[in-house]
Amino acid sequence: MSTIFNYNQTVSESKEESMSKAIELMLLEIENKQKMCKSSSVRPKLNFKNFVLPFLLILVCIFSFITLLYKCEEISAFLQISNLFYNILVVSFFILLIVFTAKPVLLWLILLYQKFAPLKIRKQCCFEPCCSEYMKISIKKYGLIKGINNGINRLSRCHFPNGGIDEP
Repeated sequence: MSTIFNYNQTVSESKEESMSKAIELMLLEIENKQKMCKSSSVRPKLNFKNFVLPFLLILVCIFSFITLLYKCEEISAFLQISNLFYNILVVSFFILLIVFTAKPVLLWLILLYQKFAPLKIRKQCCFEPCCSEYMKISIKKYGLIKGINNGINRLSRCHFPNGGIDEP
């Protein structure tokens, strides 16, 4: 909720009085913007679904990567393919795995940040919704690449005198 300041009300008979009224109004406007930047932060609740799925995806990636690399010669001999072709299959498997797991893992990391980051840091956001929530909404709405790009652009604008309501 931003207040609109009318500088036409500062016009007076004398120049000094007009200037002092305008300066008072500008200081009040700056103070209101700074108060808006100190908005409160709500910590999300971490439930089972938010925590387990990305964690399991990370564990599956690590375990399968180690297994596939460790058993490279045995598996390629069993499948009767060359080591080069097997390595190409492993790399393509992990590229697909990263593509399908990156979004939930990144959303999980943002959720962890929101839960455990110090309030001193989180309350410095000048926008509504806060930048981490904006990044989450943007990733869900636009996808991983465009969502991250929107979030980074928003983070670069998050400082005084910017601020206000900004939805993705």
